Amino acid sequence: MAALDAFARVGVTRERMGAVYGRLPSGVRGRRQLAELLRLVDVRVGSPGESWTRLLVSDALLPVPAPQVRVTSPGHRFLLDLGYRRFRVGIEYDGETYHAADDYREHDLWRRARIRAAGWEVLVVRRSDLWSRPHEVVRSLLEILLVRGWRPTPRRLLEVERRVRRLAVRELRPWELDRIAG
Repeated sequence: MAALDAFARVGVTRERMGAVYGRLPSGVRGRRQLAELLRLVDVRVGSPGESWTRLLVSDALLPVPAPQVRVTSPGHRFLLDLGYRRFRVGIEYDGETYHAADDYREHDLWRRARIRAAGWEVLVVRRSDLWSRPHEVVRSLLEILLVRGWRPTPRRLLEVERRVRRLAVRELRPWELDRIAG
């Protein structure tokens, strides 16, 4: 997923990626997964972590968040990595490179306080969350979305719950990240 979003950011269209997919023989391993991933490709996704987070959310059958959601608060404009404008819910992926430094952490706290003051809820996701606690990420997002007005059908909610339980009992290895919901 991260590679496909990166291709999109440098100008490779979804149609061109789809044409490559179309030339793959039907028995090629991963062909079906590639078709599923192509529907999620978005040029606006800013980092591999954002791609992985969107994939986790999609695989859990939660609504897929939009990338680079604008939030305005008095005197400020912010971009959330991912979000749901309708529910005023944002997801911020904090990569290890920038967000570990003390001054950046202070800036994150200031920024998120302003976003929350504008009526948004913000879920912060880190790489370690995706690798070792993906079920907690999905569970937290599910709870936030339900409180904020998302109304899935009972059948869909049961399937989301089933996928959360599956994630909770499964030991996730880094190279398996793209197959979280299997």
